[in-house]
Amino acid sequence: MTNSPLSTGQKIARLALVGMVPLALIIVFLWAGGWLAPQRLSADKLVTALQQSGGEHPGYRRNHAKGVCFIGEFRATGNASAFSRAPLFAQGATTPVTGRFAIAGGNPGAPDYAVP
Repeated sequence: MTNSPLSTGQKIARLALVGMVPLALIIVFLWAGGWLAPQRLSADKLVTALQQSGGEHPGYRRNHAKGVCFIGEFRATGNASAFSRAPLFAQGATTPVTGRFAIAGGNPGAPDYAVP
């Protein structure tokens, strides 16, 4: 059995086929990332939607407007040191903690039991 050489048209067709695979992958990634959609979500659109649903409350966050902040410290007992070598979990280690518990929604005057 002898292999006949490919004609120029066959070579171009095969190269085009090979080139289409990466092109298709690029298009899929662009579509998944929202780059090909005209209605792409932006920061301005998100803020506008949050203000429309929760109302405008100057001086408060657009979402999770109602919350409680806290400060404290985390004291390790050493029980987690079997799972991690991080110094945070060593026996007697203390780490300062700052946090916030918040309720979803943009209305700071909403009752705690309200679900937006």
